[in-house]
Amino acid sequence: MKKIYLSHLLEDKDMEKVLKNYPIGIEIIEFGIGQSLDCKEESLKNYKERLNKIIEKPSLSVHGPFLDLCPASFDSLIKDATMKRFESSYWMAKEIGAERIIFHTCFNKMVYFKSSWEYNSKIFWKEFLSNKDDSIKIHIENEYDSDYEHIVNLIDGVNHPAFSVCLDIGHANYCSKIPLEDWIKGLGKRIGHVHLHNNYGIKDNHNGILNGDISILDVLNQINETSKDATWTLEVGKYDEIISSLEWLKENKFL
Repeated sequence: MKKIYLSHLLEDKDMEKVLKNYPIGIEIIEFGIGQSLDCKEESLKNYKERLNKIIEKPSLSVHGPFLDLCPASFDSLIKDATMKRFESSYWMAKEIGAERIIFHTCFNKMVYFKSSWEYNSKIFWKEFLSNKDDSIKIHIENEYDSDYEHIVNLIDGVNHPAFSVCLDIGHANYCSKIPLEDWIKGLGKRIGHVHLHNNYGIKDNHNGILNGDISILDVLNQINETSKDATWTLEVGKYDEIISSLEWLKENKFL
């Protein structure tokens, strides 16, 4: 059985219903929102009060901020803003006892050559991780990335025990022409976490895992073989598709 989280994309009452029936954790998304980070102590207190009954038992993960941010920026003010936001969300993850936090690569091929993105990103992440231990795992997630080589070079270049990849299979299916099997093989043991959702390669729908053209059983079996200790988050926004996905994971002995 895998350690699996559910992204908090549902209303609190629906999250509570799901968590009562399945042995899964929560991936908190609101600690990645600028308004929450502007008043992080209050946001943390509010989240604990709202979900105090259901966050006592589950494992917790945090999705960090990414909108309007870029660790690879050439602009010092953008880089400083990104560092401030990332530090704030890391602090919130630490305070709530989360086991991991996910940040996006923020790579845009229309803006960066891969060489400059890699160079700037390595500087940023070495600075960010300079005072971090491995008590919280830090995963870098592909979003609009059309391939994985620059992510491999970043992880290997930074070389920190807490630093690994979050492979988002839905993003890879939508944004890349490279088969998912090659993504998994290429990233290998660098995969520390996985985001699970499906689509038809046309739009980033975040469908249930059976609603798309990803061969989900083959992909998950390959991930298990390649990086057996990786944790997973079901990143689906509709209640009925969450339930059907969890039932499928249960039937196939992943849950």
